[in-house]
Amino acid sequence: MEDPQIPATDEALEALLRGCSKSRPNEYDNSPWDFLGRQAPMLLAQRVYPLLVKLTCDADAEVQRLALRQLITLPAHPPTTAALLEVIAKGPESFSRRADTLEITTHALATLTSGTASGREAARLIKALVTPHLPPASAVTPLAIFEPEYLLDRITERPAQIPFQILATTASMFALYHRGQLLTLLHSLADLPRDQRLQLLERLIPYLEIDLARASSMATSLGLPTPTPTPSRAEVACELGLPS
Repeated sequence: MEDPQIPATDEALEALLRGCSKSRPNEYDNSPWDFLGRQAPMLLAQRVYPLLVKLTCDADAEVQRLALRQLITLPAHPPTTAALLEVIAKGPESFSRRADTLEITTHALATLTSGTASGREAARLIKALVTPHLPPASAVTPLAIFEPEYLLDRITERPAQIPFQILATTASMFALYHRGQLLTLLHSLADLPRDQRLQLLERLIPYLEIDLARASSMATSLGLPTPTPTPSRAEVACELGLPS
């Protein structure tokens, strides 16, 4: 199946996307809008990205979901990410009205700002969207980096009920950026099943081996305070109730 021809006007392009939003994608794609990823970079920048941002707050939930998904899968474009952050900040209620919309919105915020200082604003928006709950696992990283107290409070309240991936991601980011709070977090997880605690320890080892100079450089690049020295593996194992 050939990709549809991109119309000459923005209005016609929007009509094209709306018209195929309920269609089944071809055998090579996962979404009926995936053909957008095969367009020229200039077309994406000038017409596609602005339209997708507009459609992220569309009243049609499927159109909204597809627009958010395309922004995740298309090449990163910082001006578009900034525009999306602004749109969500102005109307957060339209992104939290459905569970599936909330999940893909927080995923988009986490993915598009990964490794950038914009992650702080993404974390603020994710927190606003999910409070008083935890975010989906795909959106935990910005909160673990920029809103550690929020995650720490909720995880320590009921650690046995938290999905393992959320625990592992939070602990990993704490081991890198918030080492002073890592042992408090791990102490609250000491009653988890032994196999989960062993998996956590294994996941943490690469982060514990990052020296303070490198961790400080990474924290500075994100506008975070200089981390404290890394707890030893023995201290980490002890807090998890494991032999050192």
